[in-house]
Amino acid sequence: MAAANYYDLLGIGHLGQKATTDDIKKGYRTASRAIHPDSATSDADQAIRSAAFLNIKQAYDVLRDPVRRAAYDRGETPEPAPSPQGPPPIDPLRPAREAARRVADHVARESSQIVEQVGQTAVAEVEALATDMVRVGFDVLRQKIFGPAAPAPPSNRVIAPGPRAPKGRR
Repeated sequence: MAAANYYDLLGIGHLGQKATTDDIKKGYRTASRAIHPDSATSDADQAIRSAAFLNIKQAYDVLRDPVRRAAYDRGETPEPAPSPQGPPPIDPLRPAREAARRVADHVARESSQIVEQVGQTAVAEVEALATDMVRVGFDVLRQKIFGPAAPAPPSNRVIAPGPRAPKGRR
């Protein structure tokens, strides 16, 4: 990326080092709108646009910071900016998600072995049993975490309304 001129990438090459912060911001917004990966029509086009967008973002990050911009204008390679957010946030549910993924993989392996042994006629029954086993396992896990008064899992079943009474009778 060092060979590309950051001012040209933002479309303000004619201004060069005389560009104001407003010029830089307007150039970034115009260039990013024109090349944004979300406006791609195909996967290949999206990959190209992603790379170009990262170059535009890097140019904007350097030129909007006065210290890094001065270093760039002197011909020095600007240092990457420190992340203002610090380290990524810790996901408190990550161990539980990983355990659930391992259980699901294990159930899938065991189910496929059972299907091979029993034959294709019992696939639906094996899937139903495996689903029940996982549900029971998660109920036990939920009780170990939350105690005997464990909250009920959210239901993903849609309950159809019952038959409606005729209009005249209520």
